[in-house]
Amino acid sequence: MTKTFNFKNVSAFEVDPKRISSFTFDDIELEDERGEWHNPTLYGVCAGDGNKKMRARVTKANAKRGGGNRKLNSAKTVKYVLDNVREFFGDDCLTGWDDVYDGATHKPVKFSPEAATAFLVALPDWALLKAAEYFTAPENFAGPDGGLELSKADVEETAGN
Repeated sequence: MTKTFNFKNVSAFEVDPKRISSFTFDDIELEDERGEWHNPTLYGVCAGDGNKKMRARVTKANAKRGGGNRKLNSAKTVKYVLDNVREFFGDDCLTGWDDVYDGATHKPVKFSPEAATAFLVALPDWALLKAAEYFTAPENFAGPDGGLELSKADVEETAGN
């Protein structure tokens, strides 16, 4: 008699490409209209292999860039990667945010892909790299405790829509 095993508990840790997770910038504070300071939080889906739209755009950008032997940690390669994050994340990964305020008016900025791209462009490289590392880490979007269980209404509320 062959013994059967049930490992659904293990397969539950597969990345869910629709799962939303959050990343808070602990090192950045933005001032609101009342003069109070807040750490901005981004919400988004995994930017890893399961994000087919983003993968297709990155593949296309890589093809345009051309192949060849690139040094992984060269300044030119790091700049190229950060430029791609700035260009693609707002559209293909981020779904909303909290505590993002306009630098001049200190009013909350309503989330949109365009606003997200502008925010990412304004971020210093070190902060952008932290967010990119978080959103590309599969463990943040896997398993029973990975990511957030948000409904479509929750996402729209987070996005300010």
